[in-house]
Amino acid sequence: TLATELVPDPSISEGLVTAAEYNNARAVVLAYPTKKEEESFRAMLQTVAAHVNCPVAVVRFCGEIHTERILIPIADLEELEYMFPIIAAFDAVGDHHIDVMLVFVPVLNKSVPFNLL
Repeated sequence: TLATELVPDPSISEGLVTAAEYNNARAVVLAYPTKKEEESFRAMLQTVAAHVNCPVAVVRFCGEIHTERILIPIADLEELEYMFPIIAAFDAVGDHHIDVMLVFVPVLNKSVPFNLL
């Protein structure tokens, strides 16, 4: 279900925090702004992320959005728990393929020689 709501507040960030708390939000998804609004967006994002009790996802659209194939990279398995509601929402809205990719940086022991062969 898609719902809209008007939350009167002098501050956008505080209004978002209030709305997230009032609606018991499981996630907050924000769209990354155009270049002229980047600085104010960063300040708003920091305030929202610091005060809501749920994951905050930032989406940056570059061109037309296509959801036939979605790649969701995560750097830590704990992130998967927080990303699950977003992944489930994508899965529920259309016919597409979702890949969840675990990204990690190997820790190399300098005393062991590294050989590609």
